[in-house]
Amino acid sequence: MKISKLAQNLIGSEIIKIGNQVNDLKAQGAEIANLTIGDLNSNIYPIPAELKEEIQKAYQNNLTNYPPANGLLSLRKSIAKDLKNRWNLDYSADEILVAGGSRPLIYATFKTIVDDGDKVVYPIPENEKPLYLMYDQIYAMLTFDEEHFNPVSLFPELKDYVIFVDGTSKCFAATGVRVGWSFGPREIIDKMKSLLTHVGAWAPKPEQEAVAVYLEQSENVDFFVNEFKNKIYDSLETLHEGIQDLKSRGFAVESIKPMGALYLTIELDYLGKSKPDGTHIKDSSDLVYYLIEEAGVALVPFSAFGNSRNMPWFRASAGGLSLEEIKKMLPRLEKALEKLK
Repeated sequence: MKISKLAQNLIGSEIIKIGNQVNDLKAQGAEIANLTIGDLNSNIYPIPAELKEEIQKAYQNNLTNYPPANGLLSLRKSIAKDLKNRWNLDYSADEILVAGGSRPLIYATFKTIVDDGDKVVYPIPENEKPLYLMYDQIYAMLTFDEEHFNPVSLFPELKDYVIFVDGTSKCFAATGVRVGWSFGPREIIDKMKSLLTHVGAWAPKPEQEAVAVYLEQSENVDFFVNEFKNKIYDSLETLHEGIQDLKSRGFAVESIKPMGALYLTIELDYLGKSKPDGTHIKDSSDLVYYLIEEAGVALVPFSAFGNSRNMPWFRASAGGLSLEEIKKMLPRLEKALEKLK
């Protein structure tokens, strides 16, 4: 059977691979603290009540046919207004494209700008064409102590070269609602609109209608985000303090103080060590699977983002666990690390 070159060379997500193993073990009754995927446990972190109410109302009003391919005008106007009020960014409704989450927008950005043979270096793009910057600010509202900055606010002359990717998934704990948007230079956004009309990556119409209404409720938005942000911060800070406690007692670990989003960056410098059965931890993936089996703790190695498997740094997502689950997980992690010699 002949398949495309793309399919032949495509490597599946390491995060999904780890997540699948975690789900299989949990289905067998194992207790595992899943710190892998950048998702949220919706029972711990439900979406805003006002947004849920507007989604339900939109379905009751039978708004279940196709939305406009570039997004409801009411939503694009609400986004434009929010961008101006929140970040002092001036983009018209015609410079905004709505899709089913941020992934189709990232895909459309690359397909619109990049040709075969062009060089793309991430996370810093560096092309032979005029330099375009795809700026993902999906976590912009989830900063803790610091203010969020964006390239266009810092350097207004960059407006013609920055394609923003944003949406509801993280700031409103709404990963399954699937409403994302992109904004940037009109000639690029127009081409992305044309591309996505063929992909059909529209956000559902009722959810678009609901987000359009909710974004106008700035006080409700700010209240929800602050409550949500504080709750996530408590979990991340507890995890950070736990790692720092291990470090103070001689464990080869480190963590970077959380500054925003859902994640803690952790170093576990145990590559090359031996497991209790005598086998070696050769790389970061080996350590990930050892900790899943021995401690019931699942992390994402930085190799999943393009770094070397010899780098002992990992990402821990706090969105899927309660504060109590994080506290219960730390002693298990300690015992598993103690066994590595």
